[in-house]
Amino acid sequence: MTVTPLCRSLTVVFREPLARSRKIMSKRLSSSAGEALRQAILAALRDVNARLSDDAPSEADIHLARRAAKRARALARLAPQRLDTLARQTRKHVGEARRMLGKARDAQVRRATLARLAPHLDEAHAILSEMIDRPDEPVAAIDKDAVRLSISALVRDWTLCDPESDRDAIIEAAAESYRKARKRAARAKNGGARELHRWRSAVVDLEYHAAFLAGFAPKLRGHSKAADRLRGQLGDINDLDELVNFARGQSGGDQQRAIALRRLEHAIVSRRAKLLAKAIHQGETLLTKSPSRWAADVRRSCAT
Repeated sequence: MTVTPLCRSLTVVFREPLARSRKIMSKRLSSSAGEALRQAILAALRDVNARLSDDAPSEADIHLARRAAKRARALARLAPQRLDTLARQTRKHVGEARRMLGKARDAQVRRATLARLAPHLDEAHAILSEMIDRPDEPVAAIDKDAVRLSISALVRDWTLCDPESDRDAIIEAAAESYRKARKRAARAKNGGARELHRWRSAVVDLEYHAAFLAGFAPKLRGHSKAADRLRGQLGDINDLDELVNFARGQSGGDQQRAIALRRLEHAIVSRRAKLLAKAIHQGETLLTKSPSRWAADVRRSCAT
């Protein structure tokens, strides 16, 4: 087929506006992705402060404030390189807030974990309850004003920053979290407490990254939910490890306490093994793709 000069000229006429429109659309997508990320970070930070607005926050408020802090920390990892200083400050300050708030829940989590093990402990349960009976860090002892002031400063800085970010760069940053979760999953198969804790931290980041990207690629909602389930399994293992380690520090050489502690260790072994096997299986299902394949699939999903 011969292409006439008229056809060539028409091709050029239509190609140039199309190229310009693609550039404009690409810029708009980058701008909207960056703005969406900023708004997600701001929402998480404001949620932390809202949960701590009462003079005496409830246990539920403390728990939700910690989750919001983790969400802000995870999303800050998706920020562009030019906002690296702000992202680092965000992770630092929300991390400090999360650890401070955790002190108000540690005793409550230990009691709840021990209660779930009660059917396997018989008379040892009463002794163990006494061993771990330590009052919660009073919420009043938490310097909520300092936490809220620190978070408010971050809200100000994120509000004033230039949020523009390339969506593909955000996907690549999320793929790095996926790669990290995959790598730590392999190391955690030995069941070591430290390795499992580090794996869970990476899974938390992946969960929030997938949830954010689901705004562009709805198929990732399932991925985020699967990561949340895995996070729960790993959290249960961590709670068991924290309980038995705390109880070991309270035995004090007392014979009855030593017997009760051995009963607790025995009860935990089987439950922990089941949780670990389930977590490894869930991890293999969630993290089956290579990081490059995962990122490519996300980009395709965003384009449809």
